[in-house]
Amino acid sequence: MLQDPDWHMAVAGWVSLLAPVALGAVAWLWWSFAKMFVRQEECAACRAARDVQREREAARVAALQQAQHRITAQLDVLELSVNVLPKAEDINRLNNALTALQGSISTMGKHIDGSVATLDAKVDALNANVGILLETHVAEYGNRKR
Repeated sequence: MLQDPDWHMAVAGWVSLLAPVALGAVAWLWWSFAKMFVRQEECAACRAARDVQREREAARVAALQQAQHRITAQLDVLELSVNVLPKAEDINRLNNALTALQGSISTMGKHIDGSVATLDAKVDALNANVGILLETHVAEYGNRKR
């Protein structure tokens, strides 16, 4: 069978048919591997772009951290200010004390008005007595001079 010239022709026919298919399969494998792996130039360009992006993001993170620290400091100041403010109970007690003080002042004012009226009456009585006394003494003194 190996001696048969038709056999050689049959193999040559099959090889001529299979060679382009095999060449296409090899080309497809080569193309697939080229897509699977990256060239060094492309890898270097990708790494450079990634590094630039990382630097931008690092700068943005730093700016955000600074803003966060600034806002935290402002919030701390506000919290201290709020803690210094009087509580609602303190304001209520102060309001009650002021109301009581207002009542006391009103009572004192009425008491002072009463005292002033009493003093006015006493001053009027004293003036009347001084007037009587002066009339009596002036009349006596006038009689003596004559």
